[in-house]
Amino acid sequence: MIRLLRANADLRWLFIAQVVSFMGDWFSFVAVTGIVKEATGSEFLVSLAYVSFSLPSFLVSPIAGSPSTGSTAGGCWSSCPCCRPSLRSGC
Repeated sequence: MIRLLRANADLRWLFIAQVVSFMGDWFSFVAVTGIVKEATGSEFLVSLAYVSFSLPSFLVSPIAGSPSTGSTAGGCWSSCPCCRPSLRSGC
């Protein structure tokens, strides 16, 4: 991976941008949970803050997977075994 990042400048910049974005997400999560803990003192509400950060990506991941691959057949392939023969035949 290091060799690929050294060879491809566009990929390197994309990787750096993604790392910065993840760091921003993490710092905002830490800040929100700290504020919730300080304001309420409730560990349950802190856990709900964690759920509110992770639930959207958990719910959207199955839907976003097939468009990102560029193929709708891939989603059918894994989710509908009865469709596999027709996908194999190209119908």
